Amino acid sequence: MKKTLVMLLALTMLLCLVACGSSGNQGGGTTTPPAATPGTTTPSTPAATTPAAPQGPPTGPEGQEYGGVLRMTSSATFQEPFGLPWLYQTMNRPLAPFGEALLLETPYGDMSPFLAKSWDIDMDKLEITFYLRDDVTFADGSKFNAEAAKWNYDNYIEAKVMNPSVASFEARGEYELTAVLRDYNNSLLNIFASRGQCLVSKEGYEKNGEEYSLNHSIGTGPFVLTDRQPGLRVEFARRDDYWQPGKPYLDGVVYIAMGDSMTQNAAMMSSGDDGVDVVQTSAGEQIATLLANADCYRSFFPGGPYSLFPDSMNPDSVLAILEVRQALAYAIDRDAICEARGFGAWTPGVQIIPPPYPGPLPDSYNLYYDPAKSKELLAQAGYPNGFKIPMHVPAAVDRDAITAVQSMLGDVGVIAEMDFPESGASTELRNNGWDGIYVAAHSPLANAISSFRLNFDPDFLYYVSVARPPGYTEVYTKARTSLVVENELVQEIHKMFLDNMTIIPMWNTSTSYVIRSDIHDSGLGDWSSGTQWLPENAWRSSK
Repeated sequence: MKKTLVMLLALTMLLCLVACGSSGNQGGGTTTPPAATPGTTTPSTPAATTPAAPQGPPTGPEGQEYGGVLRMTSSATFQEPFGLPWLYQTMNRPLAPFGEALLLETPYGDMSPFLAKSWDIDMDKLEITFYLRDDVTFADGSKFNAEAAKWNYDNYIEAKVMNPSVASFEARGEYELTAVLRDYNNSLLNIFASRGQCLVSKEGYEKNGEEYSLNHSIGTGPFVLTDRQPGLRVEFARRDDYWQPGKPYLDGVVYIAMGDSMTQNAAMMSSGDDGVDVVQTSAGEQIATLLANADCYRSFFPGGPYSLFPDSMNPDSVLAILEVRQALAYAIDRDAICEARGFGAWTPGVQIIPPPYPGPLPDSYNLYYDPAKSKELLAQAGYPNGFKIPMHVPAAVDRDAITAVQSMLGDVGVIAEMDFPESGASTELRNNGWDGIYVAAHSPLANAISSFRLNFDPDFLYYVSVARPPGYTEVYTKARTSLVVENELVQEIHKMFLDNMTIIPMWNTSTSYVIRSDIHDSGLGDWSSGTQWLPENAWRSSK
């Protein structure tokens, strides 16, 4: 049970509905972004200047306007209730408009203050102390202080969704909060930047009770919940007494669930209440279609590789043999797959951790296409004529791309017999094991060590059939318990994984947002999946 709950927490941080917000970079409609540079593409029209704070009615300088509603869509339905986040640690929750955290975090692990002005880490005392802002209130007018924050985090501990390294919290002053630790690891700060563990009103809960609070989110954020259709639509309206003066600029934010890309594309190309302003997608074809046909731009940060996960934990499996795993890696033409299916938004998966995340290796460790070498390695392993192997392909994997991989493996004699498990069956395979190959994305996290922990920690092990490289546990423990993430240690782990071909990278996607050109400074694409985005900074320009 403990393992499952901690897993849910990590998944919440990894897969929040609108992962990544921003400090306000803007971009424009091109289908070929720089391969390894996060952020946004070049604008097709000059971006308007960020407006001054609104005074009275929502109007601004010529060519700009305040107000308006930003509509976002995703193919996932929205999980509810979400008013008490510690009770429902599910993936798809619209938290950013109302829920805020102590810190902000970029996709690459850099931290900055938010509800906390600063923080100290005492490795000797095993404490992290946060010095909180004294000018923040919740949407019900109650004060944000150390007691309110402690009450929230105590609830996360009681619900067993707090990092187990945290023992307790103490309010040591009105605006001084200390996390008392059992042990230290450098993923702890990620928690305090996560909107998945946002802070809600203690006073509101005590006044209204749990049942009311479940469905009425009262946070410190710039918007308040006004209406929803469970699982399908969630609406937020501007909060006039938000603690950042003059913000937010928008009148509201609406999340709309849309089940397929064609519906999303039609909405992106529509106007008025039928239209949407933001589509979140990693599908290269959809990104290219929208950039070619809608007045929009793409904001993104790079994702990790879709990979083959071999059942190497099974000593009787053919995939327990290193030369066989290496043979599979050399059989895949990554450039051809990206050219055919990436539409400028994918890059070849030549490393497990791609730049600009911490830990990429020199080019000498890059994977490349060499079918002759693949056949040679199969012969060395005792399989000159190849073999048959099951390959389990969840729905999220691009069907055309994985069919191409199947064909490439067949060219060297490896017959991959594909099946397509539904969501529940996929989860069971990951948790309980599989025969052959499982296909999945290895997503980098803001804390590079956490991405290995999610998948390969001896006590966590999300993909249970994959054997860890020899010597991994010792280096992983050293890397995780250092004060900050040390790039050299991440590289050492990364080299182990590529030398051992623990998983076999194929192509990199990205966390992408296609955004209407009149939407500015949303932050979508610049912040980690914990921080998500900064809706208080978003505004519309007039067309």
